[in-house]
Amino acid sequence: MNYLPQARSRRWLVWFVWYAIMMTIVMWLARFAVWRNETDIWLALRLLLFSIIVAAVINGMGWLGARWFWLLSSIGTGIGLASMIRSAYLNIDAWGDLIGFLYFMLFSGAGIALGFVAEIVRYIRLRLRRTS
Repeated sequence: MNYLPQARSRRWLVWFVWYAIMMTIVMWLARFAVWRNETDIWLALRLLLFSIIVAAVINGMGWLGARWFWLLSSIGTGIGLASMIRSAYLNIDAWGDLIGFLYFMLFSGAGIALGFVAEIVRYIRLRLRRTS
């Protein structure tokens, strides 16, 4: 994980911006290009806001020094976005967009949960080393 910025580095802001932009683009593509839904500016702005919030939480934890959380959450989010796009290409009728978003939430939530567990384990190991 040497490629990640150090804790409390300004580079995390750049990572946050790129993370939010890429996530927004994938969500917009899934919603408006793949599913061929009518472009709705309010929905597009909500997806943008959702992407910014998710990127802020994940990259904010990275900024605080939770690198394992960032890594596992990013993997979960990436798998969730890929699953959302895949479900769009399966041509599931009326429920396809909801199923895709549920895939995204399932894998992202799993990544976040695994990230928290990994950080707790890391914290306990550091505490045990200090007391020995």
